Amino acid sequence: MRTLDRGVREVVTLLNEIAGVRTRASCEGRSLAPSTHRHADLAYVLLEHPLPLVLEDFLLDTLGALARVDHDGVYSRWPASNHEFLERFADAARAYRAREGALRAHLRVQLATLRARLARRVAQRLPASISLCTACRVIDIEAHDDSHAAVRLLTLRDDQASRWFAQFVVQLGNSLDPQLIEKEGWESIISRTQRGDFGLSFRRRWLRFRSKRLVELTTDEMRSAVETARREGCRFDFYFDDNQAVFRWEPMRLWRTNSVAQT
Repeated sequence: MRTLDRGVREVVTLLNEIAGVRTRASCEGRSLAPSTHRHADLAYVLLEHPLPLVLEDFLLDTLGALARVDHDGVYSRWPASNHEFLERFADAARAYRAREGALRAHLRVQLATLRARLARRVAQRLPASISLCTACRVIDIEAHDDSHAAVRLLTLRDDQASRWFAQFVVQLGNSLDPQLIEKEGWESIISRTQRGDFGLSFRRRWLRFRSKRLVELTTDEMRSAVETARREGCRFDFYFDDNQAVFRWEPMRLWRTNSVAQT
């Protein structure tokens, strides 16, 4: 705490007591005093993980024009308003903690396990549909019982690896002969890449690219899909807790949505 600016300590303490929030940097902003030249112009708090969706909406409503609320940080809009921003931010954090328990049902999903399951489906050229079933409290990547209150979050096609590989080879340093691709097709080219036919460096870059896309699926894209479901009336919250994704929802409520985020 000694390393934190005095004006931002209360906000940081309150935020770190909220589930799914962990701060990584902060600043109280520059004041009129000449001794504060080391500070940034604007007060801010940066986060290790994206804000929980319910908290993000709450801050947008309560801080209003005083703040810019991003997924990974909250910022004062004007230097002259830094003090008021930090006071209102602390009040908002206290108010949110007082009502935080409204969405009591929850599910924790190990991200590494979910990525491994998706990677197998992609490697086997099988489609996958990521659904959250509030009745079973599970994340399913295959067909789920239609009578259950399941919300479909993401869908992958059976040619997902080919679609990703097409994105990979247009990047600088990854290009292949277009005539070779046309003659052999994506699946054959991917198999040859896996064997190292185009060099071990090319193979490593492809595997890193595929891993990055799997990470994006289970972080940015899944969060965005839950955000879309919320706009359609689903009473959900979503946040990250270290290596887990956490879903929370209001018990005794059933929703159904046909919206699917298509990768």
